[in-house]
Amino acid sequence: MRERLRGFGSEGAIRLELGERLARMWISNPKHHNAVTGKMMAEFADAADTLSTWGGAFLVVQGDGGQFCAGADLALVGKEFSSPENVRAMSDVMVRALNQIRTASYVSIAVIEGAAIGGGAEVTTACDFRLMSERAHLEFRQGQFGVSPGWGGSGRLVEIAGPQMALEILIRSATQTPDYWRSIGLVNQLFPEGTSEAAITAWLAESEHVPTVGIRACKESIRASISGGLGTSEEIEAFIEAWAAPERADRMRGARPSKA
Repeated sequence: MRERLRGFGSEGAIRLELGERLARMWISNPKHHNAVTGKMMAEFADAADTLSTWGGAFLVVQGDGGQFCAGADLALVGKEFSSPENVRAMSDVMVRALNQIRTASYVSIAVIEGAAIGGGAEVTTACDFRLMSERAHLEFRQGQFGVSPGWGGSGRLVEIAGPQMALEILIRSATQTPDYWRSIGLVNQLFPEGTSEAAITAWLAESEHVPTVGIRACKESIRASISGGLGTSEEIEAFIEAWAAPERADRMRGARPSKA
């Protein structure tokens, strides 16, 4: 399915930059507000696979040129994605890739500038946190076209905002203000337009004293509790694995009590 998508459209690219602690994924098709072509969907899935074996702490997902992502390329929607087979390929590939990011051991942050519309809004739900420009637009407009989210966004919205709020968001299919998204908890932090890099740096600085192994252990325990319930065996196993790591013992030996 991924290889079928790779031949749909030649423009745009997904760029992945891997560091020891921080990775950055760029959605890049600036001529079309970073709308995603079939080729880009395949590259997105490639990037998610690469990240699945990466051992870092944080992934930042953002778009090129002051825009996040305008969803699927509409020129392709009316052409290559008119058949059920190709629609299924698109959905299967993107759902899997986005859910890989959502359930990964690293912590992911979507940085929303310009517009995040339709499928672009769904991409933001794959991340653990969302930072949004005070002048950006986030819109789940799928209902306006008589469809539901096709990249797994419904389920992830339920996880983030609860079933009633998720339904309200989807059936209204409205453009809301950044303050509204912040008020319901879908967006975690707002930043002035044009200051995304400063916002990213400041956000990451809040956890700079926590080692990568600790970041990943905490994320794994949260995911285990979501999938298995409170006190699940998977959550306890995540704790035991982290506790047994040599890095944990070394760090605790050098720790000092905090002063009030």
